[in-house]
Amino acid sequence: MQVQISVNGHCRCQFLYAAGRFDADVTVEDRVARITVPGAVQKFLEQPEMRPRLLQRLRGYYPQLGELQVYTNGG
Repeated sequence: MQVQISVNGHCRCQFLYAAGRFDADVTVEDRVARITVPGAVQKFLEQPEMRPRLLQRLRGYYPQLGELQVYTNGG
């Protein structure tokens, strides 16, 4: 799975994986980034190194970030 991040007025992550592509808006508020993804992406982000890696990449745009919260919307 690949992750692309774009920030143009708001933050968006694009997850590219075998089943296709999923775009997720990232809400950043009070040092917390929140993202809602389908189940397949959630499982990917549950791997021990993935969430810290994504948080580190998001900090490139939002240096103040302290936490990444991931929610699932099914799928």
